[in-house]
Amino acid sequence: MDEMNNQNAQVPAGKNGVAVAGMVLGIVGLVFCFTGWFAIICTILGLVLSIVGMKKAKETGAGKGMAIAGIVCSVIGLVISAIILIIALMAVKAITDAVNTTDYNQLYNYLNNLNSLY
Repeated sequence: MDEMNNQNAQVPAGKNGVAVAGMVLGIVGLVFCFTGWFAIICTILGLVLSIVGMKKAKETGAGKGMAIAGIVCSVIGLVISAIILIIALMAVKAITDAVNTTDYNQLYNYLNNLNSLY
């Protein structure tokens, strides 16, 4: 009878779909971090879902690793996406300022300065 109780006590924990969704969105945001707004939206959603998945993992015991992976991928993707977006906005601003001044030497200098960033 004790063996039967032990077998029933070892029921595998349920699945944590929120953690899986957070991890998938975090990976998608990390892979597409060069796309700007799409990646930022994916990583923010991935971060939120991964945090919710982590809370659910504390209750059910399932999906903690996926929730952690989702948080890490989302944060890294968000940081990279934000940096790329800021650089792109700075480049657009510099080019439009230079074009508006119609001083092509200044435009050439702006482009050289942007090239030196890479």
